[in-house]
Amino acid sequence: MTDVMGATQSLGPLQEISVSGIGAVSPAGWGMEPLRSLIQSDDPIPASDLERPGWTAPLRVRRVPGPSPKPPFMAHPRLRRSSPITQFAVGAALEALGADPADARYEEGRLGIITCVMSGCVNYSRRFYDEVLRDPSTASPLLFP
Repeated sequence: MTDVMGATQSLGPLQEISVSGIGAVSPAGWGMEPLRSLIQSDDPIPASDLERPGWTAPLRVRRVPGPSPKPPFMAHPRLRRSSPITQFAVGAALEALGADPADARYEEGRLGIITCVMSGCVNYSRRFYDEVLRDPSTASPLLFP
């Protein structure tokens, strides 16, 4: 690894970082293939209006379509009360892990999942911490910063 000055930095016992999978959930659909197809087609996704209580003008949005068919992970008890943003992140992470994540093998048992969520965390963080203060056993399992 090289820093800005050009000096080499040791990665310690970790010698190599590799990406073995990628996943996405976007307004193009669930999965990398719909996203790649949309990028290659150069066709814009139609926007729709989202009414906002207390606002005079609606917000123009490109909505994420529902998955078809519904993925089995959505029936998991820990995701029962989860937000759509959490479901999108789990869907993308599971796509990145491959067809059967339970059977996946990783060298020396090391696995890192990098999740990028581009919106929604503020409201869910406030809700989570509020629930934790009231009764930690019922706190909603949402993604939060």
